[in-house]
Amino acid sequence: MILIQKWMLRQYHSNTCFNKSLIVKTLGKAIFSLTFLILHLNQSVYNSSPN
Repeated sequence: MILIQKWMLRQYHSNTCFNKSLIVKTLGKAIFSLTFLILHLNQSVYNSSPN
C-alpha cells in the first residue's frame, strides 16, 4: 500500500513538472508569435507609408 502511494506521488510530481514545462513552452511560442506578428505589421506599415 505504501509503495503504491509513493508511486502515485511520484507520478503526480512528474506530471506537474511536465505541465509546468509545457506551459513555459506554450508561453514562449505565444510570445515569439506575437513578437513576429508585431514586427511584421510594423514592417508592412513602414513599407506602405511614403518616405
